[in-house]
Amino acid sequence: MLGKKGYFDKLFAVTPGIRSRNSPHDDQSRTTSAYDAIRMGASYIVVGRPITDDSEPGTVADRIVEEIARATSNLSGV
Repeated sequence: MLGKKGYFDKLFAVTPGIRSRNSPHDDQSRTTSAYDAIRMGASYIVVGRPITDDSEPGTVADRIVEEIARATSNLSGV
């Protein structure tokens, strides 16, 4: 049943552990950038401590938004 075409069409891929490429991984053993997560098919990304723990959370959030914008603009070629 899981192999049937279209079975997963209505599911979302949620990707936690998002970090900017230059951010420390903290206690996360597996992380990825917002860009890479979107390119690999993430429907939603989860970003927490990289924003809330930074002294300039707005700057970090802006960087992640830029990665998302770059990834989605490149999806047309996929």
